[in-house]
Amino acid sequence: MSTMSVSTFMKVARVLPADTSILVRGPHGIGKSQLARQLAHIVARDEKLNEFEFIDRRLSQCSEGDIIGLPSTDGEVTRFNPPDWYKRACVKPCFLLLDELNRATPEVMQAAFQI
Repeated sequence: MSTMSVSTFMKVARVLPADTSILVRGPHGIGKSQLARQLAHIVARDEKLNEFEFIDRRLSQCSEGDIIGLPSTDGEVTRFNPPDWYKRACVKPCFLLLDELNRATPEVMQAAFQI
């Protein structure tokens, strides 16, 4: 595993393509979530995005239904209805933070990996 300073991370993360996922690892309580929030603010400012939601999901507090949605049926087939935050993330530009992956249950981790 390699390490990177916060200033270098901010420079690199700002120029990555929007569809690139970033994994930030480090000890508990060092400010990883706050770093993501600051990055979202910088991206919104740089791209002049007036509506740029920061969606924060704490995976350690979720069940798999909170990630993939709940099932419904039309009588013939079953499909999953996505949670409101997931639909918003698919419709509008946003910053989606899936936080505390290492503290999630294996089922929630698998659902998060699908995203």
